[in-house]
Amino acid sequence: MASIRLERVSKTYPNGHAALVDVDLEVADGELVVLVGPSGCGKSTALRVAAGLEAPSAGRVWIGGRDVTAVAAGERDVAMVFQSYALYPHKSVRQNLDFSMRMRRVPRAERERRIGRVAARLGLERILERRPAELSGGQRQRVALGRALVREPQAFLLDEPLSNLDARLRVDMRAELARLHRDLAATIVHVTHDQEEAMTLGERIVVLREGHIEQVGRPDELWRRPATEFVADFIGSPGMNWFDVRVEEVGEAVAIRADAFELRPDPAALAARPGPVRLGIRPHDLSIGDPGTGASNARVEVVQSVGGTRIVWALLEGGGRVCALDSGDRALASGAAVGLAFPCERLHLFDPGSHRRIEGPACIPGNATP
Repeated sequence: MASIRLERVSKTYPNGHAALVDVDLEVADGELVVLVGPSGCGKSTALRVAAGLEAPSAGRVWIGGRDVTAVAAGERDVAMVFQSYALYPHKSVRQNLDFSMRMRRVPRAERERRIGRVAARLGLERILERRPAELSGGQRQRVALGRALVREPQAFLLDEPLSNLDARLRVDMRAELARLHRDLAATIVHVTHDQEEAMTLGERIVVLREGHIEQVGRPDELWRRPATEFVADFIGSPGMNWFDVRVEEVGEAVAIRADAFELRPDPAALAARPGPVRLGIRPHDLSIGDPGTGASNARVEVVQSVGGTRIVWALLEGGGRVCALDSGDRALASGAAVGLAFPCERLHLFDPGSHRRIEGPACIPGNATP
């Protein structure tokens, strides 16, 4: 396997649209990196530039320490799996798996060995003589993955390969991809728009927005310390709760004040200066209790049950709507009065001008007031 590096890569199309802007990214040998972001953010373009299917407008592409910027796609020794599967409809599964190896003049015995091994790995043995029209979506996806695996390339580039599968099969295929990566020690770059898929699959995640990299980090880093408001809002489902608040000096203490609540952080742990601040807290971190407890009172608006967890939408007494996750046994129904606790160590503060993270506060225990 081999490392992949995009060095200050930009891609601008003839109509002036900048799909990538000065992107620097390195994927280590044997690493599984996921590119994630909304539609049009440039993630598929980055993959196609790495594969050689698109030429960068500026910058360089390196694979295995070799500059391949001007090297044709067929000579880069990478395998790409597309969302559309791209199988030959007139060929059997066996012939689809065999085709690229035949083009590379791999000896027949070696081709049969690879096909047998990959078919066993992906559960394709019983369908080797079928054609794509006779297969389910999940089977076609496994054939597309198998066609990449038999090539034994330097790296695998996966462009939303699971997006056409139903929810249950997507979960199964994520686990299969993780097992393949573990067993093969393969270099994999995986593109998806699904942040849950990115969080469960990637060793590192690259969040893109409008052709720029917003943040690169491990899943837990993006969850606990998002670098920008965009990352904080994009990662996590349900999404972040947001409030426009003010940091104020109260004697020798500090207060974070909103219309619906007031928090008293430890001044030594608060990097935010007095003034307006954007505050975010994840639904997973809000605690629901009895009225009069926590930092704010609220009235339940909607309760959605998801297995052993409930998604609770509530209206704050001081104005505003919040979403909280609750796994308790208390009776919660529309119209019920509750208290909401805002753990200060779980707050995320952002500068309203730059939208970048301000290192967060730590509350003085018991000093959050309704």
